Amino acid sequence: MDKMKALRATPRTILTAALAVAAAGLIGITAAACGQPAAPQPPTVALTQAAPVNVISSAADTATATATATSPATATTPATATPAQSAAAVAAIAEVAPTNTPSAAGGAAEAQAPAVTQQPTGGHAQQQQTADAPLSPDQIIAAHDTVMSGIYQRSVPSIVGLRVIKAPGNMENFPGVMPDDFRARSAGSGFLWDDQGHIVTNRHVVSGAERIIVVMSDGTQTGAAIVGDDADSDLAVIKIDDPDLRPNPITLGDSDSIVPGQLALAIGDPFSRGFSMTSGIISAIGRTINPGDSNFSVPRVIQHDAATNPGNSGGPLLNRKGEVVGINTQIISQTGAFSGVGLAIPINLAKLVIPALIADGRYEYPYIGIRGASVTPD
Repeated sequence: MDKMKALRATPRTILTAALAVAAAGLIGITAAACGQPAAPQPPTVALTQAAPVNVISSAADTATATATATSPATATTPATATPAQSAAAVAAIAEVAPTNTPSAAGGAAEAQAPAVTQQPTGGHAQQQQTADAPLSPDQIIAAHDTVMSGIYQRSVPSIVGLRVIKAPGNMENFPGVMPDDFRARSAGSGFLWDDQGHIVTNRHVVSGAERIIVVMSDGTQTGAAIVGDDADSDLAVIKIDDPDLRPNPITLGDSDSIVPGQLALAIGDPFSRGFSMTSGIISAIGRTINPGDSNFSVPRVIQHDAATNPGNSGGPLLNRKGEVVGINTQIISQTGAFSGVGLAIPINLAKLVIPALIADGRYEYPYIGIRGASVTPD
């Protein structure tokens, strides 16, 4: 009978001893977390990868494990109250908590605060994901359309179409008043140079004009007169007659900065059918052209493949920013139609010539006369 009582008391005694050992271990670990000396503990190796401290769910799991290990109500549950698990939970909190943490529980509470602040907000995370995500083909095309249409909308109010009436040649002996049907007509384009109503175009568009009609993009029409022209660069300046009509000038670029392969846009009034825009690329730089009424050549001419037709002469050639880098002047074609080779006068040459045309009506080129000749011993 005494043996049976001893056997019945054995499990209770073992359980009491185990709980005493667990409590002693917790006290020692808690003391270590508070900065108090404790008995040395054997090194431990984590069998699972440690969760990052900036993840809210991991911090919450750590706090839950700590509360479970220290709660008397769950001390009898083997899955959460074993000494090994309690020690691991408290050790994890001790690594995260600051050294001046008053207790392990306080360390768990403070460990959660930096975890919440380091977690990116939903909006920031979504922006980061959007920035890292590759653009779809539709998004790329939409961006291209937005840029192109934006350039047209910003630039076309500063671009004009020109209707020019010229007197025909060799009509000195024509009796009476010359009918309008006998007069030559031409068309071209131009753009606003400044806010004083000065328009830049090609000389061959307005040369010999008796009357010039300027057509705005909104349909407004007004007259204009020639201020000055230069045969060597094939440039001319006209001025709007109406003093109340002063559209905004267009933005000028730098023709020395362009290279083959860059975007090229031509806006003008081809065939007097209304304004239109064509696109291509810069095909080459450094071409040379010969204006019809000059003995000199124009250097550094820009070659492009944006479609230009009769009526585009004098209109701007734009870059991808909507800045003028050239003035369309000629095409190379054996049929008279566009064949893929357009030529534009560089805007940096116009920056030299146009101010002089506005001020003096002409531009003087500095040059020296040198002629080569063959020399023989005789």
